[in-house]
Amino acid sequence: MDVIEYLESIQGLRAIDRTVSAQAVSPDDNGVLKYPAFFPITDVDTTVVGDITIGNYRPVASRREWNGPSRLIPVKTPEIRDVEILPVESHFTIAEKEMQKLEEQSNGVESIILERMGATVEGRTDGLAEANYRRVELDAFRVWANGALVQDDPQTGRVVETDFQFGSDRQQAAGTTWSDSNAYDNLLDWLKDGVAAVGRIEGVVLSGSVFAMVKKSGPTVNGKTLKRSELEDEIADELGNQFRFVQNDDTLDPFVDGGTKTTNELIWPVKKVAAIPAGGRIGIAAKAPVVRSGQLSRSFPEARIERNGMAVYYTSLNEGKGAKVSAQINLMAISNKGKIWTIDVA
Repeated sequence: MDVIEYLESIQGLRAIDRTVSAQAVSPDDNGVLKYPAFFPITDVDTTVVGDITIGNYRPVASRREWNGPSRLIPVKTPEIRDVEILPVESHFTIAEKEMQKLEEQSNGVESIILERMGATVEGRTDGLAEANYRRVELDAFRVWANGALVQDDPQTGRVVETDFQFGSDRQQAAGTTWSDSNAYDNLLDWLKDGVAAVGRIEGVVLSGSVFAMVKKSGPTVNGKTLKRSELEDEIADELGNQFRFVQNDDTLDPFVDGGTKTTNELIWPVKKVAAIPAGGRIGIAAKAPVVRSGQLSRSFPEARIERNGMAVYYTSLNEGKGAKVSAQINLMAISNKGKIWTIDVA
């Protein structure tokens, strides 16, 4: 039996059903992933980054003379115009051998085959969606911290780096290495300088090791270092607004080449600190249309498929004896340069 025909004949395993399920997967993994807090997911109509309007743009109109011309308010778009939102896609395969094993283990009883295959396909397609969102998480924080997006070809392992050209005035290197004796004062000075560049600052993203230095070098009461909340209050008093530390020591397991080998990596670089501007938005996570989602949306309008959402589809393998099950989304975090204020403290 052709595996794709088999899958498409079963309610719940059809590509449309798996797409509906994948689109319902939490894009932040129920709060585990942090990128949507800083890059709100926003539907866009194009994969061309230079044509996307970014947020946090607050132009001010001018007064004019009577009968005079008005102030032109231009559309604000990213300065990088030759970058595209490349698809985020992952897959697994159902090979002939796996189908053979299902047949043998179920003694040919179709209901058992359906139950076992259904559990496999349902769980793994949702897992593909989760893996895709983890890629967006890793890219979002790396672009924010480093000003560059590193993209790898899953087949060859070839790496291409795109520089978003935030500039050394926005992404700085500390003149003096931060330590247990000076980190608090250096942080405070750097934050005050940043207010002129990005406006009110309500917090920072940093690693646990840098936070430990800030805490150890900060104010004390009766010889004891302040608690996190007390330290936040101290900085809030200096800045004149609420302040918070967002510690990010989360890890993910990206692939290291075109094969199956992975490595455990920190999402946030250990020695980087980034300011969180008022409102917490660094940019947007632009979600562009996916051809297959659009096709499913038109073919099954009652399913309410999101045109810009995750799409699950099947590709035949080995003359129908197997199938590749893929999930794709066109989603990428785009930073607003005017909200970037980072420093390498090493």
